[in-house]
Amino acid sequence: MTPPPHVVLLTGAGGDLGRALAREFARQGAVLALCDLLPQTVGEQAVRGLLAEGAAAAHYRSVDVTDASALQDFVAEMGTAHGPPKVCIVNAGVVERGALLELSPEAWRRTLEVNLTGAFLTAQIAAQAMVTAGQAGQPSGRHQASGMETRTFGVNSRPQTTHR
Repeated sequence: MTPPPHVVLLTGAGGDLGRALAREFARQGAVLALCDLLPQTVGEQAVRGLLAEGAAAAHYRSVDVTDASALQDFVAEMGTAHGPPKVCIVNAGVVERGALLELSPEAWRRTLEVNLTGAFLTAQIAAQAMVTAGQAGQPSGRHQASGMETRTFGVNSRPQTTHR
């Protein structure tokens, strides 16, 4: 009996790296749960292409990763349809470009919200879905923008992080 395909949660699916990751997982036959801030119609067009490339299923939602409720709703919806994520890729991020004296505090705050808080919320919500489903293992990940590495987290352990 063939095991069911992995459910892959991928934030920032609309950028260059996100699209490349989605294509690779589609070729492997994964179920893709994709989100970004792109309009729903743009995401749905990408889904059709990923299905043609071999994804077992693909779903897109326009979700702001700083909105815990919207992110939770999307993960729960995917969990109901396909089970919890087996893979969570935190790829959403923004870069505000500008000289120190020209960058506004609002732009700085938005960068921190998306790149740090959004990464935290995504990992936390995905991990909770995994734990609730009784998935064994110790998920780990690295968030490039923050340099923070989560070594292990699980039901009975505290997260252990290192900063580089």
